[in-house]
Amino acid sequence: MVSGIEWFVVNREITHTFNDQEIKMLTDSKLKIEQEIGVLKHALDSTNPNVQILFHYRQKKRDHENKMTELRSLESSLAQKRTEHDSLKEKRHKQFREGFDLIANHVKQIYRLITNGGDADLETID
Repeated sequence: MVSGIEWFVVNREITHTFNDQEIKMLTDSKLKIEQEIGVLKHALDSTNPNVQILFHYRQKKRDHENKMTELRSLESSLAQKRTEHDSLKEKRHKQFREGFDLIANHVKQIYRLITNGGDADLETID
């Protein structure tokens, strides 16, 4: 089957008259191209491709995909644990603050009783 461009080139009338110099240049170009094709065909025929490398590549690619899936799973688990950790940390801080405030109020009341109206405060220092 001939593609559209080839059909156009094959079935098109040549209206240009080539001079000897143009014909020689085109012939030389054609010979160079044919020589390059020959060299490339020889190089292709003389190479001994290692088909095992393709199987090795596919195996490594599967391993990489499996490890990436495992990595994403671990990252997701880590993010979940980090969120849980932050939540527990915030809860612990809130409980500490509530307990500290309760103790501070009791210390204040006891100090007032002992000193007949004195003032005492407890402060947290980070």
